[in-house]
Amino acid sequence: MNRTCKIGIILALVLAGLVIIFILPAEADRRQVVFEASLTVEAGKIEHGVTEVYVPAIPDSADYAASFLVGNGGIVKFYAFDSATWQLWQEGKFNPSWTEGSEGELWMSISTGKATSEYASLYLVVVNNGSVSQNVQVRVTEAWHESSYAGLLGGSAVVSLGVGLVPLLMYGKSRMHFVYSVTIYVMSFLMVSFLASAQYVTTPPDPIYGVTQVMPPVLFLEAFPLIVLLYLLNRNKTFAHFKAWNMGAKLQVAAAFLLFGYAIPIVFMALRIVSLAMYWPINPDSLTASSLIIGGLLMLVGLMVFISLLGIHRQSRIRKMSPIVI
Repeated sequence: MNRTCKIGIILALVLAGLVIIFILPAEADRRQVVFEASLTVEAGKIEHGVTEVYVPAIPDSADYAASFLVGNGGIVKFYAFDSATWQLWQEGKFNPSWTEGSEGELWMSISTGKATSEYASLYLVVVNNGSVSQNVQVRVTEAWHESSYAGLLGGSAVVSLGVGLVPLLMYGKSRMHFVYSVTIYVMSFLMVSFLASAQYVTTPPDPIYGVTQVMPPVLFLEAFPLIVLLYLLNRNKTFAHFKAWNMGAKLQVAAAFLLFGYAIPIVFMALRIVSLAMYWPINPDSLTASSLIIGGLLMLVGLMVFISLLGIHRQSRIRKMSPIVI
C-alpha cells in the first residue's frame, strides 16, 4: 500500500467520524402533530375541539403546544384547557389568559395527576367576538427532547481510529508502533468526545461556553495517556536527536512554556472547585476562561520558540551540507 492510500484511509476515517457526529446529534428537540381540526365559529359564538393526549405516568409530564390560525385573518380568542380547568371554566370559577389575534400558540405541560388513565383530555376553545364567522384551524403538537450519545461516541471512536492508525500506517507495523497507536487513540477519543459534547453543556446550546467548561477536565484526563506517550518516546530514544541541535537551554525554555501552559487550566480547575465548595466571591466561569487564555498564550509562545529553533537547526544543516566552492 503506497503512502497516498494510507493518507486516504486516515482522512476517510476522520471525515466519516465527523459526519456521524454532526448527522446524529446527542441532543435534539422533536415535535409531532397529534391533533388537527378546522372549526367554523359563527359571530359572537364559542366553539371547541376535544382531543386526548398521551401523558406518561407520575411524576412525568408531557409537553404540548396548542396553536390556532384564522383562515381569513380575522381576530379570535383562543385557549387550551385540560380536564380540570375546563370544568372550572364551565362553572365560572376559572378565568383563562386568552390568546387573541389571527394566530398564536400556547405551551403547556400536562400531567395525569392521580388519574389512572394514560390519556388526558385537551379542550381547544375558540371565541369569536367579531361580526362575521371565522374559519379557524386548531392544532396540538407534542414536543419532546431526545438524548442519545450513540452517534457522538461512535463518531468520536471513528475519528480517533483514523488518528490512532497514523503510527501503524505511516511508520510500519511493530509492537512499539501498536502501543503508540493505542495511546494516541485514547487521547484522541477523550479530546474529540468531550469537545463534541461541549455544545450540550447548556440549554440552548452554547458551543463557546461549553468548550471553556470542558477543556480543563479534558486536559486533566489527557495528562495520563500523554505521560505514557512521552515515557514511551523517551524510552525509545525519540528525543535523543534533539541533543544534536546543541540548543539544550533554549529547548528547555520552549518545553517549560508548553508545560506551564498545559498545567495552568488544570490548576485553575482545582481552584474553581475549591471556590465553589468554599463559597468564595469569585466568578468561576471567568476563572475558567482566564486560565484557558493564559495557558493558551503560554503554549503558543512555547510552540513559536520550538518552531524557530527547528528553523535555525534546519538552516544549520543546510549550510553544513552545501558544497564549498573555491
